[in-house]
Amino acid sequence: MEEQQEPVYGTHCMSCDNGKNYWEDEKVPESCPVCGEHKNFDIVDLESLRH
Repeated sequence: MEEQQEPVYGTHCMSCDNGKNYWEDEKVPESCPVCGEHKNFDIVDLESLRH
């Protein structure tokens, strides 16, 4: 099995400032796992930023 070196997605919540990176096989939440915010919860595709 090939090991992923860098995360694929990054999240950041504007409401509580929680952020986390996710690897390809991890499920990215639709809303903040800490405070439940959905509208101000950003999911960034980190791979697209590397190109």
